[in-house]
Amino acid sequence: MPANISGNDNDRRLTEDEIIYIRQILGQLRRLSDKEGTEILCYLIDMAYLEAGEVQSQLITKFRDR
Repeated sequence: MPANISGNDNDRRLTEDEIIYIRQILGQLRRLSDKEGTEILCYLIDMAYLEAGEVQSQLITKFRDR
């Protein structure tokens, strides 16, 4: 089930697998940035990780409701 993250129906949509991949990469980036002690970068990555989780949850809900 694709997710339209831009709000424009004409744009390409992300699949659940792509969102899962994005979250995995963000998790790895978070661990790397934490080693360097970059607090603001860690915070921004955390926010992106949470946003990707929300998109994934929306996809699951839409798929379940169909």
